[in-house]
Amino acid sequence: MEPFEFVTYGLILLNIGISAKGFSDKPFFHKYMLQVDGVLGRKEYIRLFSSGFLHVNWFHLILNMYVLYMFSESVLNVLSLSDFVLLYMGSLLGGNLLAVYLKRNDGTYSAVGASGAVSGLLFASIIFFPKGTLSLVFIPVQFPAWAFGIGYLLLTMYGIRAQRDNIGHEAHFGGAIAGVLMAVMMKPQIIGTNGWVVGVILVPAVLFLYVLTQYPELLRTGKKSPKVFVGVKEPAGVDDRLLNQLKSRPATLSKEEELNQLLDKVRQKGFQNLSKSERARLEQLSQELDG
Repeated sequence: MEPFEFVTYGLILLNIGISAKGFSDKPFFHKYMLQVDGVLGRKEYIRLFSSGFLHVNWFHLILNMYVLYMFSESVLNVLSLSDFVLLYMGSLLGGNLLAVYLKRNDGTYSAVGASGAVSGLLFASIIFFPKGTLSLVFIPVQFPAWAFGIGYLLLTMYGIRAQRDNIGHEAHFGGAIAGVLMAVMMKPQIIGTNGWVVGVILVPAVLFLYVLTQYPELLRTGKKSPKVFVGVKEPAGVDDRLLNQLKSRPATLSKEEELNQLLDKVRQKGFQNLSKSERARLEQLSQELDG
């Protein structure tokens, strides 16, 4: 077995094993999926990594593993085995960190999937071999790798802004940028040969993130949902208890009712289990009602 096959098949088997466990064990799935409240409120940082090995169904898993397999050999032609694994895990972490940051005020946001990690591999391959050709799955049209990368980023930016589907665009975007940055750090000489494609990818990405940082209200479009955001629609039944709670909640709460709900949560679970947004809201309501 070739070295690239060893590490690629190892990652694929790890994804299959953990995902299969999640398919049949809902508590396991909920415990290790990415969830904003879990990461920011309860400091369950393991979710930043474990969620990347969970998938919502077999189609979602197979699609991500296909992309992993397709780009692992080209990247391993440039990187060592250890750097490859570091790139994979770093892209996974980068994608999830960006998702948590952008969704920090939506405690119910959750996600699973290796999309951030494989996006990092895809974009590392693009900056290593920008003049190669790539095509979309199921659409046999070849594009220059650099053009494919730009188109992918533009679609991802639109997805982050529009918030109209169940796709975790934030993780895709963060994983792609992390993959480019880590590839450049691992092989800085690439700037001398393919620096133009690095700039073409990073400049609009940085500008986009700057705009979102300065104008976070641009993200406040679309409906917030307790659904798991992945590359495909989530099957019915995920997080049923939370969904039922949301359905039974009154459409509009008075400030007193909202304050009482937050205080009840503090009494039952402790202040440390409130999300950042819940803590800020609790302080705001307390000041308003005391005044």
